[in-house]
Amino acid sequence: MSPDAFKARSPAGEFKRGRWAGVPIPALACIAAASLVVSTYHDLSPSFDEGYHIAVGVAILQSGDYVPGFEQPPLARWPIGLLPYLSGAQYRPDDGTISGVSTPGYPLSPILFDGQTDPMRRVIQGRLGVLLFLAVLLVTLWVWASRLHGPAAGAAALVLGAFSPNLMAHAGIASTDFPVTAMLFLACYRIYRWAEEPTVINGCLGALTVSLAAMTKYSALVFLPPIALLLWAGMWRKRSVKRAAGAFRWSGPLKRGALYLAVAFAVAWACYGFSARPISDPSRQPRAIIDRFATTGSLLTRGIDWFERNVPVPFLDTVNGLRTLNRHNRGGHEAFLLGEVRKQGWWYYFPAVIVFKTTLPLLALMLLAVALTAVQRSAPAGRIYSLGAIVAILGVSMTGSINIGVRHILPAYPFMAMLAASAFHGIHVSTVFQSWLPRLAAALVIWHTGEGVLGMPDNISYFNQTVRGREHRILGDSNLDWGQGLVELRRFVKANGIESFYFHYFGSVDPRNFGIPEAIPMKPQDQPRGWAACSVTYLQGIYGPGCRWAEGREPVSRIGRTIWMYRIP
Repeated sequence: MSPDAFKARSPAGEFKRGRWAGVPIPALACIAAASLVVSTYHDLSPSFDEGYHIAVGVAILQSGDYVPGFEQPPLARWPIGLLPYLSGAQYRPDDGTISGVSTPGYPLSPILFDGQTDPMRRVIQGRLGVLLFLAVLLVTLWVWASRLHGPAAGAAALVLGAFSPNLMAHAGIASTDFPVTAMLFLACYRIYRWAEEPTVINGCLGALTVSLAAMTKYSALVFLPPIALLLWAGMWRKRSVKRAAGAFRWSGPLKRGALYLAVAFAVAWACYGFSARPISDPSRQPRAIIDRFATTGSLLTRGIDWFERNVPVPFLDTVNGLRTLNRHNRGGHEAFLLGEVRKQGWWYYFPAVIVFKTTLPLLALMLLAVALTAVQRSAPAGRIYSLGAIVAILGVSMTGSINIGVRHILPAYPFMAMLAASAFHGIHVSTVFQSWLPRLAAALVIWHTGEGVLGMPDNISYFNQTVRGREHRILGDSNLDWGQGLVELRRFVKANGIESFYFHYFGSVDPRNFGIPEAIPMKPQDQPRGWAACSVTYLQGIYGPGCRWAEGREPVSRIGRTIWMYRIP
């Protein structure tokens, strides 16, 4: 077979021939997924972190000051804060809120609700900014899967991604978790194209998207290197890449490398508005080595002091943010797994999250794809890329001690969708139902879609059938209860005519500002009488001793899987 004939029959060749004919598929999927995500906006109260991300976004747009949110880069905060800023939200650096004074116990309430007749207005405005990243993720997923495995696999990957409960849940939240998932996946695709065709244009596009991913959330900096090495190692085995590499002169890689680094640096600095400032309050740690060899008042130390006071330096917020995250990781974070609370986490936490919070059909399709690799004479390399990326993301995450949610490994889910869709490799749409294996794969895709749709609106608390009904015994925090249950609580209170009740709420907004004036804030050591409610996160014992008054009592109602209501005589 001639090289041209082989190329025409390859998945990439099929994709190139039919790329425009398939455009309506991702367009319809994006519209359907976006419509479902938007439909949840009024059903979910602000999650714990949303007010903060909106506040930082407004602060950046209002003053160009990146200090309030230095622990994460600014790219995702721009679209999140844009509509609230245009609607008149104002950031007040003196108290850390937007146009208001902090309410004791609920510091972010004024950010979202001050002067607003609709308590969800600014929350929804912030959430709308994430829809752009939803389109980026779904289009990239369709293009990459189609190029690797053909049109049928591209369509399957698109559906699996668009209706993944975890992806749908965080696409509807104004935070950085979904944006970094989309941008990291786009960066990995551009690295793949760069490895496939090592041209200057592909290299620049790779550098640009890598920089954008890193400026969305710093976790991209640890996820990207192992995935990039995997992609390059796989493509290096192809003769085309070897020939291209052999054509380089000794200075070629250096010149191109300098160009790519310049592109990445310029894009990252542009995300910070090309800001730079002196190190006016330097940490002693960077100078520890110098202090060993230079005495106080020497020419060297005087020169360094002058530099710290007078020379503007870019990326200071990045350095401070990475230091803060490193301290957070070393110190740990309280987390819940299988009835136990720990601060330093578990090495198997994220594999357990995958098992319990991923739909069973998606897991089955992934196992099917891996099984096909074992029996097929020539397994597609794309399967190895996807599986390797999932292992890399899990492996990096398992070394950390911040175990607070599936959102921290959300970038693995597009690769999981692409791996699962590779089960359709070599199957044309017109022959999908001509053997039992394609029928099984198609049925699993339909089942997965149903899981995502039926789990609406609260896919944040989605768990598969293995633990459904026992979620509170398995995982906590943003896996289950992230403060999103106030809408259901308000409906329950109104329907039952409850005039007042005690409430220990895991959230950053005051329920009374959310149209629940009946809520009376309480502490875990209080002994309530009458109606009392407690967030599941506190019942699990995370972030405090929990609600001991609720021990041994059956709740009257489990509201939205996140708040339990009691009647205490």
